[in-house]
Amino acid sequence: MSPGTVSPAYPPAITAAMVRTFLAGRAGVSALAAAHDVRVRVLDLGVDDDLDGVPADVVAHKVRRGSGAIHLEDALTADETARAVAAGRAVADEEIDAGGGLLLSGDMGIGNTTPAAALIAAALGLPATEVTGRGTGVDDAALQHKQRVVQRALDRAGARVRDPLDALTALGSADLAATTGYLVRAAERRGPGASRRPDVGRLRVDRGADGSRRSSVVRGRPPLHRAGPGVGAVQARARAGARPRAAPRRGGRARWPRFPCSGRR
Repeated sequence: MSPGTVSPAYPPAITAAMVRTFLAGRAGVSALAAAHDVRVRVLDLGVDDDLDGVPADVVAHKVRRGSGAIHLEDALTADETARAVAAGRAVADEEIDAGGGLLLSGDMGIGNTTPAAALIAAALGLPATEVTGRGTGVDDAALQHKQRVVQRALDRAGARVRDPLDALTALGSADLAATTGYLVRAAERRGPGASRRPDVGRLRVDRGADGSRRSSVVRGRPPLHRAGPGVGAVQARARAGARPRAAPRRGGRARWPRFPCSGRR
């Protein structure tokens, strides 16, 4: 772990353990999915573990193990970002072709709120202190440290955050890049898409040719009680003039791929 890296309240090994829990159908999301006839598909894009013994299709789209420490280096290479986005697009096509009427995305990974906060700050042009929360429940000192790390990442990335793919390369992760491709492809095929993560998935930023930002959110209250400051920032921006949009309802079975990511190194 490099100096200055955020230390979550739980060890990175929890990510790999949770992948196996998802596959065994013993996670909370598994129970929710079963109750509502939703299929959960688990995919490893960047878990910092070889995941020996899991089905081959789980690791078929793996881009790398872990991510770069974003305050010191890019999270991904440009090629890795492109591969992750392409993987997400391919999965969306597979699920739509299989009859999925509503595509949902989710991500799980120890340390994943750090890149999420960085991307929200970059998209909205806000400082890290306004969008960086406690994640797994870190104390005040750890929160302040996390905010400093996110701000260092934003400062390091600089003007590159104006380009969506550059922002994902500099500040994101393989799972967030894959989720981007997944939701974009769903929109291209006119299928409704939504994200479990309220502070990231409910934010849509469209960049004009002049680099201006226009943001909107999906209508509805965040489903998680620990949604964090990112939701407040998005909702405040929406109240300032963005138009909330509700996803249309369609028949068919919902599909919910999960993209586990890794703890930051």
